[in-house]
Amino acid sequence: MLRHLIQEKGDGLVQQCTSSPHFLSFQTRFRGKTLYLYFGRGAGYQGFDFSEQKIPAELRIQDKYLHFARKYWRGMRLLELTSSENDRIVTIKAIKLGTPIILWFFWRGRDLFFAHKHELANHIEIFKSWTGFSRITNEVNVDLNESVLFGELGYGEVKERNNEGDFSIEEYFEAFKKISVPKVSKSKVRNTKSKIINDLKRFEILKYLEKQTSKDLTDVNAIGEGRFSVSFRGIEGHFKKREHLFNKIKKWKKSESFLLNRLKSLEVEEPIKKEAQKKNIGKSIQPIWKLNKENQLVIKMPKFIRFTYKSWTCYLGRTAVESDQIRKEIAKKEDWWIHLDGLRSGHMFIKSGNEDPTPADLEILGSAMVELNGLQIQEIPIIFTRVKNLKGVKGVAGMVNYKKEKHIVVYFSQQWRQNLTSFEEDANG
Repeated sequence: MLRHLIQEKGDGLVQQCTSSPHFLSFQTRFRGKTLYLYFGRGAGYQGFDFSEQKIPAELRIQDKYLHFARKYWRGMRLLELTSSENDRIVTIKAIKLGTPIILWFFWRGRDLFFAHKHELANHIEIFKSWTGFSRITNEVNVDLNESVLFGELGYGEVKERNNEGDFSIEEYFEAFKKISVPKVSKSKVRNTKSKIINDLKRFEILKYLEKQTSKDLTDVNAIGEGRFSVSFRGIEGHFKKREHLFNKIKKWKKSESFLLNRLKSLEVEEPIKKEAQKKNIGKSIQPIWKLNKENQLVIKMPKFIRFTYKSWTCYLGRTAVESDQIRKEIAKKEDWWIHLDGLRSGHMFIKSGNEDPTPADLEILGSAMVELNGLQIQEIPIIFTRVKNLKGVKGVAGMVNYKKEKHIVVYFSQQWRQNLTSFEEDANG
């Protein structure tokens, strides 16, 4: 049924990863529908299932397996999901940040083994939970099929059952509804409180914006960044711009006040990590994987994205720190800076020589920015200017003030990848 859903509605975006002690969940957005895909963690929970119901908060846990899933699989687009005819294996083909991914779940006895493959520009990165990371250069031709990957684990000895999974999510939820929840100490704090505190930190930028109201805004066209971006397009004169900025700050102050009141109202909170034990649902089931000497999973994160379009070298920072790194260490004054106007996204820097980007060029580059930032929009508002017209904001990573900018709206192109001549996800310079 899920396979038919992908065929009918197209690829799905994995928006979030959560977990209970017994299965991992992918919150996946298909066209017009959100589904939760569940993959058993082993020990009686083999196979997969899906539902429109998410994991209840009191059943959620966080551990190194979930941390790994969020680092590598959150944000990928599911292109295909199949189950093996020869053993208990589910295969997912996906793409994330322009990089093809294949993900395998293999249930052997009561254990879960998993593996994934990233096809990068100069090599293929393979992670097998039972052996760790390995790399294969593009010159080596290796067919990574199920038999090659899982042969050493006894692949093919157990045939797949007729049903797609060995557990029912709906029955699982109903069973744990009957378990009583003990009272929680008021001294405990839930993850919800921590999330609100993190959200409140984002409003610290309002102090910076308030200071700008005392400065001359006559020649300023825009200020702020992302959610807290203020455009003065169509507004002339210092006093009108200042009034517009005041109104924006006033609106954001109300949102900040709402969060502060909500934080005060949280009298009884409990840590999510303890709730599984409090509900007596047992310890978390761990897949089989290899750890390093410090008993910590080795996770390698790329630095930023670099690709070639025409004869241009293009850099994309996916975080504020990455964007600052490119602007300070790589970009030159005559290079181009591109950003999605009014949207939270990384900054793109273009080394185009003496060429100015045309609307057709900006359509390709804007489409790359949209997909590589995990957005789903058809009309792309772009703002761009020379790097020499940027000035970083002290103390606020990734924020810049700009001038002499240009605005354009282009439309998303599904063919943007075909216009690239190279793509490197883990570039460092």
